[in-house]
Amino acid sequence: MALGQYLIDFDAWRGSVRSALLIVQQALSDAGVAGRERVRARLLEAFDAVDTQRLRVAFLAEFSRGKTELINALFFADHGERILPSRTGRTTMCPTELEWFDGATPEVLLLPIAAARDVTLRDARMQPELWTRRPFDPQDTQSVLAATQGVCEVEQVSVDEAESLGFRIDPSGENGLEPQPDGTVLVPAWRHAIIRYPHPLLAAGLVIVDTPGLNAIGAEIDLTLSLLPECQAIVFVLGVDTGVTRSDLAVWRRFIQSGGDRSAATLVVLNKIDALEDGLRSEAEIEAEIDARVADVAHHLGVSVSHIFPLSAQRALVGRIRRDDALVTRSRITEFEAALSEALVDRRLEISEIHLKAALEGLLAATGIEAKLTQLHGQLEELNGLRHKNRARMLYLLKKVQSEKEELDALAERSKAAKALFAREAKALLELIGRRRIRAEVERVVAALQQATFSAQMRSEIERFFDRISEWLEGGNRKLGELKTMVDKLYHRFETEYGLKCDPPSEPPQYETFIASIQDVREAALEQVAGWGFLFSHGKKRVIEQFASLVGREIEARWERHYRQFLAWVRVVMVPMDEALAEQAEALEKRMQSLARIRDSVDTLEPQIAALEAEYQAWQNHCARIAAAIDGVRSAAGL
Repeated sequence: MALGQYLIDFDAWRGSVRSALLIVQQALSDAGVAGRERVRARLLEAFDAVDTQRLRVAFLAEFSRGKTELINALFFADHGERILPSRTGRTTMCPTELEWFDGATPEVLLLPIAAARDVTLRDARMQPELWTRRPFDPQDTQSVLAATQGVCEVEQVSVDEAESLGFRIDPSGENGLEPQPDGTVLVPAWRHAIIRYPHPLLAAGLVIVDTPGLNAIGAEIDLTLSLLPECQAIVFVLGVDTGVTRSDLAVWRRFIQSGGDRSAATLVVLNKIDALEDGLRSEAEIEAEIDARVADVAHHLGVSVSHIFPLSAQRALVGRIRRDDALVTRSRITEFEAALSEALVDRRLEISEIHLKAALEGLLAATGIEAKLTQLHGQLEELNGLRHKNRARMLYLLKKVQSEKEELDALAERSKAAKALFAREAKALLELIGRRRIRAEVERVVAALQQATFSAQMRSEIERFFDRISEWLEGGNRKLGELKTMVDKLYHRFETEYGLKCDPPSEPPQYETFIASIQDVREAALEQVAGWGFLFSHGKKRVIEQFASLVGREIEARWERHYRQFLAWVRVVMVPMDEALAEQAEALEKRMQSLARIRDSVDTLEPQIAALEAEYQAWQNHCARIAAAIDGVRSAAGL
């Protein structure tokens, strides 16, 4: 099945689930509970799980492996031309994203290479003034090609300038950029490119990430921390004529293997199989040669042969442009396309289903309707028990309700005290992971780096920086565990000792995710900024710039994101208790008013029972309708 069909199916799934969620939203609104804080939050999470429609696939390779030709064959052959520049040698010189969305303008956005010095890619996206814009006419092939040529552009700079931009220099050209005869170096003119092109697959949510060869990457942290972690699939392209070279292996280890538990599916393409056809060997001999090279790639990369796809991107592109089905079949691209489509969409679907299931869990309980029904049932039993009872019985029940109200008031005071204790402990957690603390620590390390004399001192300072952060994280994890235990005990005590029935508190954010996120930055920083190769080949000023502008800002951004998650949890974890107290107080007030009216006139008893029964039935209907609507979402989503 082609990727387009997978995207159509995925979009149909999203549409079906979203329609079911709208039914839930209407049912909640009709019941008057859609405005409750926890209901609103869960419903928003459910819609976000479905509406997050971006499907990102990255293509990684050394230069001259046919990576850009493969992208053209997969996604742009129907246009009759290569949309992305593709020729012998280097073509894509900077990481390039292809995207389209409603309201976008056909254009190429180019981030100058000098921006690599002092801003992260995440920050650069928020500063449109940093980018050079090249609009194009999507109906005019020459206009498109002229604009997209920007990803191939280079600048001639001195060796010192190239190194200050983060590029490795190697006279052989194997482990870095090779100097020209005049001593200068050709570096990419742009650090990053975004091509906004009105293509049906891109409009459906697909984002394609095209990367340059290893030596042309000046800001590797953009790839390791920003671009690749957001992808649902990564395609690693090799050439059958080169096999797994030392530089191929470096790309694999640095950007894919080092990803640890990265959840993206990884597929390997062994491109240019048409090069094996020399007119002398038989089909069987060629097939045996392909099998042998696939086995060799599997051995070197440590992957299953089922994840390796030998093909010819050039044949696929020509065959599709000429509508030559036989040539497309010989290219073997369809097998790879099916595997990529399945991996890409299945991973996006899996993520959506996980988030959707979590959002739906407890949604009905968050409405408070089930607790409301329990209260109404108790009131009905109480009023039914008053039939044929005397005035003394009425007075007894009034005193009983008044006593319950006094107990509830005392419970509310205990709740305030418990919340004050929780607030003090929560403050300690938030101080451990506070935003100002991490910002001050980054500034302290930058100052220490400026005072360092040797490379070893600089590396030690950066290592100690991450060691201190790790200590803070461990302390925060312990404090979060203590907070969680405190909250659980509070809820249990209020239920067992004081009889307060309320929904369980929300679970805190996964602290392990926080730790893993910071660990990713540590590994990237120690390899790409504090690595011995970088330290020895770059001056102190460049190391400090890289640490402050890339590592420091990345740490601060991730820290801020997780801090907000914990702050949000602290603010809502006691809400179920507050809601239960408020609802119980309201129910007691209604009971008192009802009993007082009955005391004054026995004739009001039967109408009040009838009114309560009608209210009880109405809430039962709301509960059943909401439950059925939630089941409808689960059915539509296949949960």
